[in-house]
Amino acid sequence: MVTDSTIKMVILIVTIHFPPMKGGVETMSWQYVDFIESQKDLRAIVLTYDTRFIEYFDDYWQKNKILRIRAEARLLRFMISLRTRLNSFPSRVAYILLHLFYLSKGTILFFNRIKEADVILANGGAIESIFGYFLSIIIKKNLLIRWRTDFKFFLTNPVNRYLLKLSFNKAAKIGVNGEDIEEDINKFLGISKGQKVFSNKQTANTEIFYPLSTTYARGVLKLRSEKFITLFAAPFNEAKFCDIIVQAAHNLILNDNSFFFIFIGHGPLDNIVKKLASTFPKNVLLIDHPVDPKTLSLYINAADVTIGSADIHYVGNLVVESLACGTSVLVFNSSIHENKRGKSLEFELPLPHVFMADPSADRLSEVLKTNKEFVKSLKRDPKQVKIAQNYILQNYEKSKVLTEEFHKFNI
Repeated sequence: MVTDSTIKMVILIVTIHFPPMKGGVETMSWQYVDFIESQKDLRAIVLTYDTRFIEYFDDYWQKNKILRIRAEARLLRFMISLRTRLNSFPSRVAYILLHLFYLSKGTILFFNRIKEADVILANGGAIESIFGYFLSIIIKKNLLIRWRTDFKFFLTNPVNRYLLKLSFNKAAKIGVNGEDIEEDINKFLGISKGQKVFSNKQTANTEIFYPLSTTYARGVLKLRSEKFITLFAAPFNEAKFCDIIVQAAHNLILNDNSFFFIFIGHGPLDNIVKKLASTFPKNVLLIDHPVDPKTLSLYINAADVTIGSADIHYVGNLVVESLACGTSVLVFNSSIHENKRGKSLEFELPLPHVFMADPSADRLSEVLKTNKEFVKSLKRDPKQVKIAQNYILQNYEKSKVLTEEFHKFNI
């Protein structure tokens, strides 16, 4: 750490994932900014896109030094994959080239601000890592990489392999989400465990996500008190099992009018969620745009259970945020990454509030039906709510986890 109180280390965060978009990487981007700004000897600059054309967004970060690159809205919607699938070679090539072009354009426009940086922190995946490599050479600063997705998926293309090897070799440290990803990158680089790569936990901002009265939350949101509410807040795609959740919701509502589902998000499966909401307007609430963290916390507290996602060794942000509110979670016993679907999850969350289901509509329906009354009893029991909250405070609280992470980055 920098010890002179009059001098601040400037950290340039390069990311294509930044609010108002909602997702795991976006969540960590804003947590990074808030954490850095809370430290006396650190200062944040962020190079990202101007996505404030999206409705319903209050730019919480305007007080910080966010360098927002403007792009044509049509292209930007494609680049941040709001409604599209990148399932063809031409679309993936266009995706990469557009990102590199606009990030380069932003570097030129904001170069005087960017060169203030003492270190570059690439937060995301391949785009951020590769661009961070070139930028670190241009401004002659150390590169740190926080890789937040699976790794083997990016090795199928020889160009990707070459560029990622350059980027990873240049990086002083590489943080990842899970132990299996750490092992894969170590093998890719031919280095030993602990030499450069480390894994760390997800975080929960417990200043925002904490228990509120269910009655209060439902009153504010105008949700009916007698309903059993299930919340899904994630991209509407197959990776997050949205198709399975929609089918299960349809089956459950047909047989039991007390079930109520809230969907917050958007994505390639918009149409099936909209169809469900139009079929059951009294049992489905669709919010097809991002919501701010405080509003999401209200919906989590209003819900009886949330449906989250996980990889082999770690859970998604919604899982820890829900538990921080004392709300039960259901996680599919399968990775969000298709190439790992045959492996069982290995993370540990020793709480009665955590339920598992195989990724099928029938199994999801059965788990929700079978555990409905037990879930409601957990929600009504202040002791159980406190147990879940305390577990997250001890193991996933934002400042603790990020302090440890920045220590591993040698910041």
